[in-house]
Amino acid sequence: VRQAFCVGRVALPGGSSQAPSVPICTKIVVCNDGQVPWPKTAAVANVSGEDFGFPQMGLDALNPGEAAEVVMDLTVPRRAVGSALSRSSWAIVDAATGIPLGPLLIFEVSWVAPKQL
Repeated sequence: VRQAFCVGRVALPGGSSQAPSVPICTKIVVCNDGQVPWPKTAAVANVSGEDFGFPQMGLDALNPGEAAEVVMDLTVPRRAVGSALSRSSWAIVDAATGIPLGPLLIFEVSWVAPKQL
């Protein structure tokens, strides 16, 4: 992987793990800026950290210069104030082989006291 992009960073109010999870939607546009087509098995796949209910999404084939919109509907659980920063990463990969095709996509969550929001 030669590139990485932050696709979202949120600060959520900390609370009980029994509190409802928080739905978060992030939209990105990915472009095949290479010289060869991406295969039909191209996908955005979680490669590190929690997947927040979004383990993988197929992209289908993309020719050089073509783009696709990726809508990541995430479900982030509540955690106690001061919990460690959570960083999750997805990569654009060939799902059949695991070979990376594009950048790393990073999403970060921190849990803070409500007055810090």
